[in-house]
Amino acid sequence: MYINVKRVISFFLCTVIVACTATQQRDSVILNTWYGTYVITEPVVLDLLAHPMFIRLKNIHQYGISCYMRHPAQAAVLSASSYNRYDHSIGVFVLLRRYGVPLLEQIAGLLHDVSHTTFSHTADFLFKSGDGITSYQDDYHEQFLHESGLAAVLAHYGISVQDIHHKNEDFRALEQELPNLCADRLEYNLAGAFFAGLLAKDQIEHILGHIKYENGDWFFTDQAQALRFAQFPLYMTQHIWGSPASLVVNTLAGKLMRRALENKIITLDDIHFKTDDFVWQRLYLDEKIQREIAEIDAALGEFSLTTNASPHDFFVRGKFRGIDPLVQKGTELHRLTTLDQEFNNSYEQGKTVVQNGWYIQLSNNNPHIRDLLS
Repeated sequence: MYINVKRVISFFLCTVIVACTATQQRDSVILNTWYGTYVITEPVVLDLLAHPMFIRLKNIHQYGISCYMRHPAQAAVLSASSYNRYDHSIGVFVLLRRYGVPLLEQIAGLLHDVSHTTFSHTADFLFKSGDGITSYQDDYHEQFLHESGLAAVLAHYGISVQDIHHKNEDFRALEQELPNLCADRLEYNLAGAFFAGLLAKDQIEHILGHIKYENGDWFFTDQAQALRFAQFPLYMTQHIWGSPASLVVNTLAGKLMRRALENKIITLDDIHFKTDDFVWQRLYLDEKIQREIAEIDAALGEFSLTTNASPHDFFVRGKFRGIDPLVQKGTELHRLTTLDQEFNNSYEQGKTVVQNGWYIQLSNNNPHIRDLLS
């Protein structure tokens, strides 16, 4: 049975990247974001925005457990520690609205990350191989919508989970295969570029002013802006979210969380429905895990990369998230790599580095980590 979640009479949401304030007046919410100001009146969207499991995303860091690490190598991640899955989801939603896609696809964008577990993609290393190819939250998405009560909210308005599934092939504005641009990648790359110091807030609108979405294709109308944007994912995928440091942290954290589950320090429900801070505090209840966390933190500055399989402690490989955007030239669309040879060289080089992966050798001063790996 559907229980109507009481809409918040007034609430204030202050975020760093989306810079979103949301104010409810009667039966509407005004969203002021970096991507524009939008008046939300659809009852289904208002109920989704007020749902506890959507609000939970404010306490799920976009960059996962790396936001709890304190080594200088993670400085850009630390600066983004207040950027969360809520900010990102609101950003994707309003970008889809800005570019005029149907409401169902907007809702799919709003909910596309709602099934992220605590520490986000650390779950890929806990429950899956961590190969960067598939995401645990995608596997769990439909089940989460039902278990969280969000499916009941949708059903009250005659919408099924399948109607708004973010992997629906018809939702080309929201999701596309790499190396294409889509609303999801557009938002998290603009955010990532800001936190990495590659982009100022006031430059976001200038970039968006040269992007169009027509007939299922995202494309740039200006080659210089396409090149400027395409540098962001190329950098981020090698040095921030796809960096060896990030992969080391997630690999070790995945093993640590598996041990915590086995020892009943945390539960599957904690991982699926609680917040990052909640689980982090639960982990700290165990003295051995405290030591292991300290060792993982220290390992960020102590590990070395080798180009071959010997000697090494483990192997990591991330997902290459480089974007090769389409650029309009006259009446035709062309890949940026075909228009700019220098970018093509950088793109191919970056892809090779990430796809080849890294052999990781730890220092000899990490007994707890070596025990974790055994």
